[in-house]
Amino acid sequence: MKQLKPLPKGINQPAVLERLAKLHLRQGKIGEALVLYSDLARKYPIELNYQLHVSALLHFLGKYEEARRILESGVSSRPYTLKVGKGEPEARILRLRGIQNGFFNLVKKRKGYTIKMTGGGFSNSYLIDPGRYLSINYLVHDGNLLKDERIPPFDIIVNAIADPDIEGDSLNIVSDFIANNPDFPLINAPEQVIQTTRDNNYRRLNAIEGIIFPRTVRLSSKEYSLKVLETFVSLNHFDFPFLVREAGTQTGKSFAMVDTLEELQERLEKPAPHGFYLIEYIEDLFRGEYFRKMRFFFIDGFLYPVVCHIDQIWNVHGSNRKEFMAAHDWMLDEEKNFLSDPRSYLGEEIYSRIAALHEHVGLDFFGVDFTVTGKGDVLIYELNPAMRHSFDHARNFPYMNAHMQDITDAFNDMVQTRLAGKKG
Repeated sequence: MKQLKPLPKGINQPAVLERLAKLHLRQGKIGEALVLYSDLARKYPIELNYQLHVSALLHFLGKYEEARRILESGVSSRPYTLKVGKGEPEARILRLRGIQNGFFNLVKKRKGYTIKMTGGGFSNSYLIDPGRYLSINYLVHDGNLLKDERIPPFDIIVNAIADPDIEGDSLNIVSDFIANNPDFPLINAPEQVIQTTRDNNYRRLNAIEGIIFPRTVRLSSKEYSLKVLETFVSLNHFDFPFLVREAGTQTGKSFAMVDTLEELQERLEKPAPHGFYLIEYIEDLFRGEYFRKMRFFFIDGFLYPVVCHIDQIWNVHGSNRKEFMAAHDWMLDEEKNFLSDPRSYLGEEIYSRIAALHEHVGLDFFGVDFTVTGKGDVLIYELNPAMRHSFDHARNFPYMNAHMQDITDAFNDMVQTRLAGKKG
């Protein structure tokens, strides 16, 4: 690792060092940033933010065990950070995230790098207005939440733990914490989050009339003979091709289609601590040749349209919209119509069928990705609270801005409703 020259006298104050570290991070100077954040973490061990940066930088450099050690050490010293807006906050939010298997890593932004928690939770960056609330961002690990007497006073609990595959223990800890603090309003009960595994969604949602959730089964990660796999595939009524996704992941990078037993065997040999999901592939093309994926956020029982992606590949993903969708005005018109009036776009019966999912799921905040088949069924790709809300796409497609702002406003309205002691 490159060592920095000694700093000139007078610039060894933590605020100055932190600004320098942030500058190095924005410039992609990973080694330099690590030296400074490591120094800050040693001098100010109770400042969790410094420990998180060190852990993220180490993880980015492939030093996973050391990154984990620093993360757990930092959390044991002080398990929360504070995000404070300007002026007197309207309320204090205790926001819970789990690091049973979650970790911090670097992500590339338009201007350099920043750190981000990966795995297990949903981001509040654009959901909770930092100018209105003080956020106590608490990292749940190894039962700390149940015995910690240092938690600052709070008014409401937002359970941001979203993936039961990798944070099941954290969700159980939160459940016990809430049982011990029943008088505080809560967003996203952990018991309901636990029900959102992909295989359980298949079992409970596929039985609803007019709803199709592709057959989904879970398989551990280990060596399987072709004969064993052939039997497993047959017993679970899978036909090739079908999809394989690493459990505990949300991105397309861990998602693949397999056409043969040999491809399945090769896929399952890759390291996956939480196993894999085998998912039935159901193809229903939009206008006979395109793949379409729409998304709603459910916030306090109401639907908010997010996107209507149209693509030429089965793994529909937003990264393609700047090239493919932008080149077809009719595709953009489809999305505009969906965002502006999803009830009319889908039709009253289908819209109401999707809205009724809230009764089965019971969460205050979650998302659903879906399409509507040619026969009028709602084909669900996934449903969980692990979906990210941002304005990223709106930078290139300004017509999305107002709708993204509606989502932000709705979440903050839900916080206010809970604080007022009312039901949504």
